[in-house]
Amino acid sequence: MRKTALQLFIVFLPTQLSLHLWPNWALVNGLRVDYLAPFLLATDALFALIFVLFRKEVVAFFKEHRRSAFTLLLILTINVLVSTAPFVSLFWWLRVLQALITFAIFSSLKNPLAIISTPLSIVLIGVGALSLAQFAAESSLGGLLYFLGERRLSVTTPGVARVVLDSGTYLRPYATFSHPNAMAGFVGLVLLIKLKPSRFKLPGAAFGLLALALSFSKLAIVAFIAALLLEKLPARQNIPIALGVLVSLGLLFFNFDNAQYGPSIAERLFLIERTREAMLSSAVFGAGLGGFVSTLPPGTRLLQPVHNVFLLALSELGIVAWSMAALVFLKGLSHKAFLGATIFMAITALGDHYWYTAVQTRLLAAVVLAVIMRSGKVEHLL
Repeated sequence: MRKTALQLFIVFLPTQLSLHLWPNWALVNGLRVDYLAPFLLATDALFALIFVLFRKEVVAFFKEHRRSAFTLLLILTINVLVSTAPFVSLFWWLRVLQALITFAIFSSLKNPLAIISTPLSIVLIGVGALSLAQFAAESSLGGLLYFLGERRLSVTTPGVARVVLDSGTYLRPYATFSHPNAMAGFVGLVLLIKLKPSRFKLPGAAFGLLALALSFSKLAIVAFIAALLLEKLPARQNIPIALGVLVSLGLLFFNFDNAQYGPSIAERLFLIERTREAMLSSAVFGAGLGGFVSTLPPGTRLLQPVHNVFLLALSELGIVAWSMAALVFLKGLSHKAFLGATIFMAITALGDHYWYTAVQTRLLAAVVLAVIMRSGKVEHLL
């Protein structure tokens, strides 16, 4: 029962059927902003199930790390109290707790990789097949896929992600994700964690590579290639994370001339500049988790977080909590196994925010981090 529940949780991890609520604090100038809205996912029911089934392991995890848990509770309380959007921050902290519990559950397993390998291969087949179908149809497919969270999109939808090829303009497939970049991040990370052999592994790898290619996510594709080339280096996983932190901090000290760049890059640079301003106004305790959007100047058209996980976390958590979190990650990611996975996450985190803001990728990261940190205790994991 417990193993089946975990595998079902993994299989449905890419889905995003959700119910959003729209209180006044989720609106900006009368516009609904997804990043500020509380929501429930269909997969929350599966999360609740595995939480109940593994409640003893979760309690044991937090007892073992009681000092860290108390520190986290203190940070949470201060962060919510000083937040520019306290209700938003409170909801986001609940989602962080969900990720921590997910990490606790999978790190309690003797060999988590053996449990997640087959369902993740099935996920790759499903995401790859759906991406191919959406690309060919130049739209979402609809029907029962709505209940998996497929958004209603076509190549003519305003603001949709497109790619221009010699043969015309095409929809970049979303599968059941919020954006093709998030889909590429999810698929790329799964491809890099060396899944255990099963009858689904080779088809999963083929469909996964197809989905990654059809996403046309330049950053994810470059990060994936870099991870493959560099994963055999004799380095620990905390090295790419540390480099990502240093590069991100360096961006805060540059003044960019946005006019010389294309719209996409100019928007990202604009958000980096807003991060610097947010840091100057609330450097110690931050703007509050999930509160970056609420710090943007009135009238700003671009109502989304900065496309850099390290800077986004710094602006929302503040220097104190951010430094503590960075030290925990750098200390925990001290193994040499799965270097490619951490290289991929570090590079993509430099240019996008989905590891931080999207539930699907955040929970996958929690599962993968549990596998990585467990790898030092399980013999013959690879």
